[in-house]
Amino acid sequence: MSFPAAGKHGLILIGVQFPPELTPEVLQAWFDEDGETIAAEVGADPARLVAELRADLPAVRQRARALGGHIP
Repeated sequence: MSFPAAGKHGLILIGVQFPPELTPEVLQAWFDEDGETIAAEVGADPARLVAELRADLPAVRQRARALGGHIP
């Protein structure tokens, strides 16, 4: 399983809140595993976040490709 991370590229720090290859299914699996509790603590709605990612998936993949990734 992959987790959110940040990395350094040369002298520039690049932060990625979520892995660019994140899919709605992976996000749901994170919530199913232990994320529901964390989401509740910060007032996030897991179902809404998964639905938003699903609706925006084509644009998300396009942005991920622009980062230079090998996103299907």
